[in-house]
Amino acid sequence: MSSVLQDEARRSRFVRDPRPVQFANIASELNRLAIRAQAGHTADALSRQMTLIASMIEWLGEGATEQAANVQREICRWRRLWPVPGAEPLLEFRARRMSEELLEASGLLRS
Repeated sequence: MSSVLQDEARRSRFVRDPRPVQFANIASELNRLAIRAQAGHTADALSRQMTLIASMIEWLGEGATEQAANVQREICRWRRLWPVPGAEPLLEFRARRMSEELLEASGLLRS
């Protein structure tokens, strides 16, 4: 399957999910970014992960919160600057923090 078809299939599944699940999915991708930064994945792999995260936030459409928009802006800044030698620990920290914040915002952690 081509990359474009995979992206469209991913977007189609994402937009069908309820908002809390969408936020949790973005949080999960941010956590993957943190893990990949820590593991020393290539600059290209990290950039692709950042692109996916920014796209997912775009797919929220008008339902995007200010918090999600802030995450998207930061991820886009990272992507434009990447690679930054030695910045992997900072990227890991920020991605984990943003993941935690979005997961909390999803409301799925409340009982």
